[in-house]
Parts: sequence; C-alpha cells; structure tokens
Amino acid sequence: KIAYSTDGAMLSFDLLGALRAGEIVSIQGDRIIPGIASVDGRMFGERVQIPNGPFILAQIARVPIFPLFVVRSGYRRYRIVACEPISVARSGCDRAANVAAAVSAWCVVLEEMIAEHWRQWFGFGPLFARDVIR
Repeated sequence: KIAYSTDGAMLSFDLLGALRAGEIVSIQGDRIIPGIASVDGRMFGERVQIPNGPFILAQIARVPIFPLFVVRSGYRRYRIVACEPISVARSGCDRAANVAAAVSAWCVVLEEMIAEHWRQWFGFGPLFARDVIR
C-alpha cells in the first residue's frame, strides 16, 4: 500500500494504526516538501531541515526507527543497508528535545551514507538551510 501526505491529518492516523497493528511503515526521512513540518538537524557542518513526522510517529507509536538504504552495487545489482535502530525517547516532559536527539542520530547515519554513496543520493532541491529561498 502506498499512501501520500495531504493537507489533512488522516495519513498520520493511518500510519499510527498500521504500526500498532505490527505493520512496517516506510517514510523518506531526507525530503522536505511544502506544508510538512520540519525540525533542524546538522549534516556536513551545516543546518538542514529534516521532516519531523517520522520521529513524532515513532515516539507516539513507541517503535524504533530502522534506517534502511538501498545502494546500487553494480549493473542491476543493489545492496540493502540496514543500520542500528534509532529510538525516540518518551521520558521527561520535553518531547521536542527527545525528537531532536533522534533527529541528530538520524543525521549522523544519513550523512555517513551520503558521504559514502554521494553519487547515488538525489536531493532535488537545496539541502542546507542557508540555501533555501524564503
């Protein structure tokens, strides 16, 4: 099943229900699209905007985030790279700080993968916050 984000909040409830039913949910964590909430992260020494939805969803559903990448290894050959899970803590009263910590961990993983496979990562837009036209 493929679901797309819309102006409403129904997708978040659908994804939460899927996680609570034990299903796997896959969300791109490196793309900001207009109208989607984001949070600051750091990669390559620069500030970047990361979608916060995957992290808030994981926090509410009490599930870890499993960074997963598909890397081209040759002609019609691909390798799946699964990294250590990232947990979004629910402890304490500062949920935003818990999300920020998970985003920082994600940025480290994403930066390593981009650095190692930079020719295979397509951002299709500005990555660094300083490059975003406001």
